[in-house]
Amino acid sequence: MAGIYIHIPFCERKCLYCGFYSVSRRFACSRLGENFAAQYVKALLRELEQRLHEIAEPVLTLYIGGGTPTLMPADMLKQLSDGIRERIGALWQVEEFTLEANPEQADGEAITAWKAAGVNRLSLGVQSFSDPELKVCGRRHSAAEAIAAAQTAIGEIGNVSLDLIFGLPGQSLASWESSLDKLIAIRPAHVSAYALMYDEGTAFTRQLEAGTIKETPDETTEKMYQLLTERLAEEGYEHYEVSNFSLPGLRSRHNSSYWTGVPYIGLGAGAHSYDGTRVRRANPTDLESYVKNFLAEVPNQIYSEEILSDTELREEMIMTRLRTREGLPLALYANMFGAEARSVLEKDAAVWIKRGAVEYSSDRSHLRIAPAGVLLSDAVILSLANF
Repeated sequence: MAGIYIHIPFCERKCLYCGFYSVSRRFACSRLGENFAAQYVKALLRELEQRLHEIAEPVLTLYIGGGTPTLMPADMLKQLSDGIRERIGALWQVEEFTLEANPEQADGEAITAWKAAGVNRLSLGVQSFSDPELKVCGRRHSAAEAIAAAQTAIGEIGNVSLDLIFGLPGQSLASWESSLDKLIAIRPAHVSAYALMYDEGTAFTRQLEAGTIKETPDETTEKMYQLLTERLAEEGYEHYEVSNFSLPGLRSRHNSSYWTGVPYIGLGAGAHSYDGTRVRRANPTDLESYVKNFLAEVPNQIYSEEILSDTELREEMIMTRLRTREGLPLALYANMFGAEARSVLEKDAAVWIKRGAVEYSSDRSHLRIAPAGVLLSDAVILSLANF
């Protein structure tokens, strides 16, 4: 088993670009009372108790994301991690324990407390090192606070990942380069950098539709991505997934499992799970009903379930494996979907190979996006998956 993902859906306020399930602290208090965090931890542990039968192999990673997990008091975080460890018993073999945090909450005292709870990898949602861009996004920290938090976390924990977004409204190539300069000066172990997506229901999407903001031109966004990959390569970072970079040996082990089809359990309102074969599960995006259910005397299983067809499995394998530097293992693909499916895939890939966007690994065991084709990766993946 890859590990366990815990979704903490609390935020002070929702960032304008965010499409993940979250609720405000005020909303949580109005529905669950002032002790909402303690109730949520109890509900999470009750859900885990109901699903212990799904854990048959050692748990190697724990990832607590959100939302803003660090809105929970540090003692609640420790209670949660201790509770998971106690319930899993000998199968707790966690080597990577990641916590997502916002820079304005990551002072020295907080980081020390998180470390005491078992956290050995911190993911900081920096998003930009430009104060005007942070304001546009609705972030609550400044660039100076982000730099201070990152430096403190690196000194205390060591393994720190920083998130950045490019293609923000009003963002220029020069301001993006300035953010990269600051990032490189900090030299975190890991970087996740994403092009802004206008997801349905987000504030940015509503503003775009209303004409109050403008989308960054594709040409500029592509130049930003190219600059990102070039600068980080020069600094010795491994570009191991389309949006992820790490210093040698410091890839995100938990997130890597999502791209290679390893099973994981997701706990919490809005969390998702995968059994490693063809079953995906999703918990409801309803904080109040989630907590009330799992604090009841006899909780129900309230996740929805999706059984993936062979076609959906094939599409998922292409879409996830081709995002990674290793690429898609052809023998595994043939074993799962047949020799004819492999032949069709390689025939379709030949067009992109001629264009220099796709290549074989040196032993021809894998198909992968070529370095020169990274900017075309979305088009390649959608083409090969026959979307």
